Amino acid sequence: MRAALDSSVIFHLASQLYAFSAVSVSEMVSISEIHEVPDREPCMRGLINLRGSVLPVLDLRLRLGLPSAAEELEQLIRVFDAREQDHRNWIQELESSIRERRPFGLTTDPTQCAFGRWYASLKTDNVVLETYLRRIDAPHREIHRRGADALALEKAGDYEGASAIATDIREHALKETLSLMEDAKQALRDAQREIAVVVQTSAGRVAVVVDGVEAVEALREREEDDDQRAVLSSTEPELSTIRRRMKDDTLVVELDVWRLMKPEWSMTDEGQGAAAWHDATGEAANAAGLDF
Repeated sequence: MRAALDSSVIFHLASQLYAFSAVSVSEMVSISEIHEVPDREPCMRGLINLRGSVLPVLDLRLRLGLPSAAEELEQLIRVFDAREQDHRNWIQELESSIRERRPFGLTTDPTQCAFGRWYASLKTDNVVLETYLRRIDAPHREIHRRGADALALEKAGDYEGASAIATDIREHALKETLSLMEDAKQALRDAQREIAVVVQTSAGRVAVVVDGVEAVEALREREEDDDQRAVLSSTEPELSTIRRRMKDDTLVVELDVWRLMKPEWSMTDEGQGAAAWHDATGEAANAAGLDF
C-alpha cells in the first residue's frame, strides 16, 4: 500500500470514525479463518496465515471496550425475533377479540407497535438492514391497516366479515412480513465479514479487525473542544489523538498503533509475558498446520 506520509487510513467501528497513520499500514485484507490461541486476552482473537506469514489478530472493538461485531449482530437478530413474536401475538389478539366480542388490546397504528417505534427511531448505515426494513414496511403497514378494517366490521356487528379479514391478514400480510424478517436475519449473517488492517506495531505486524475501511486521506488537527473531550473520555487518552476530515470537518479518532499492543501480548521475544504468548501461538500455529 502506498500513501503520502501525512495520510491516514480511515475506518469505522460502530458509529465512530477512527484512523491509523498510513505509514504504519501495509495492507487491508478480508479474513476468512482465524485460528484460536488458548488463554489469551479476549481482544486477541488468534492467528491468520497471510500468504505464508502468521500474524496475530487484534479485535479493535474489544480492545477499545466496545461490543464485538458478532455480539452486536446477535443483539440485532434478537430484536427481529422479538418483533416476529410481537406480530404473532398481535394476530392472535385480533382473532381472540373478534371471537370473544371484546375490545382489542393492542394497536392498529403501524408506527406505535414495537416494530414501528424501533423502525422510526433507527439510524443505521447498514445497507442490508436498511434495504430489508424498507421491504418490510409495506406488508407491516398492511397488517395494521387491515386490522383496523376488521375492527370496524366487528364494531358494526359483522363478526364473520371481521374474522375473514383476520384470516386474510394471517395468510398474506403477516406471512410476508415474517418471511421478510427471517430473510433479513439470514442476509445480515451472510453479509458479515471480517476486514483487517495490517499494521506495524511495537509487537510486530498485527492484523487489526475493523468494521470497514472508509478512505485514505490527509487529516487536519483542531484544538480540543467539548465534542473531542467526550470522545476521548470513551477511548484510552494515551492511545488517541483527535483529528478532523478536511472535506467535512467530521471528527476522527486517530490511534497510536505503537500503543495498541500491550507488552504482555507481544509475539516477539521482548516484553513481559512474551515467552508464554510465543509458546501458545506456536502451539496453535502448529496445530493449524501453519509455519510460525
